[in-house]
Amino acid sequence: MSAPALNGIHHIRIPVSDLDTSRTWYQRVLDATYRPEFNHYAPDGTLTAYILEVPTLPMIELRLAPLTAAGCKGFDPLIFSVPGRSDIEAWIRHLDAEGVEHSPQLRGLLGWTLVFLDPDGLALRVYTEETHEWDHATADLHSPWLYTSRDAQPPTPG
Repeated sequence: MSAPALNGIHHIRIPVSDLDTSRTWYQRVLDATYRPEFNHYAPDGTLTAYILEVPTLPMIELRLAPLTAAGCKGFDPLIFSVPGRSDIEAWIRHLDAEGVEHSPQLRGLLGWTLVFLDPDGLALRVYTEETHEWDHATADLHSPWLYTSRDAQPPTPG
């Protein structure tokens, strides 16, 4: 039996330790628009999440979850797509202007990538649709930017 059809991704939930710090950062870095009418509250009235709209992406829910945010530090659940290397270069200029620490442009296995961290250390990547030959020898597989999680191990060729 086949699974029922899905229409796509409704929204992305990101655990954060501080709602206001993360909201400000995502607004500044991703040009996100804060939608206060969609704030989430616990039954006791405590604010638990903000909803942000990011151009061309599903909505992002910043969920107050400090322990989860700490546990996800260095993990890279979001890999954004851009057409090519010049777009990575534009992102580098943007992140530099915003004072966001980031990797250099890295050669991946099939394209180029850029890594930067949100306020809780969640790794966000930008990856190109432009590709190159599959080549372990020239890929930046051992860059510390690609393995920021405490339990991540670089892949072995094979």
